[in-house]
Amino acid sequence: MSENGNEALVHAVMLEIHGNMESIYVRLKGLIKDSWYQEQETGRIYESNALMEVGIPLPRAWGEYKAYQMHFVRIEER
Repeated sequence: MSENGNEALVHAVMLEIHGNMESIYVRLKGLIKDSWYQEQETGRIYESNALMEVGIPLPRAWGEYKAYQMHFVRIEER
C-alpha cells in the first residue's frame, strides 16, 4: 500500500489445493473509502469498499504454491 492510499500491490500464494475447493478471497486494507481502483493487468475496476469488505477472488489454481500478484491504482471517477 502506498502511503497516500492511491496504489496497492497484493501478493498471494496458494499453499494447499484440493478437489472441490471453494473460492478464496483476499481482502485489502488501507484503501480510500468510496473510491474506485483499477487492477492494472486486467483493466477491471473495483469499488474500494467491496475490496476491503468482501475481497477479490483468487483464480482457480492447479498445483500448490501458485503465486499471484495484483496491482491496484486509484482512479478519479468511474
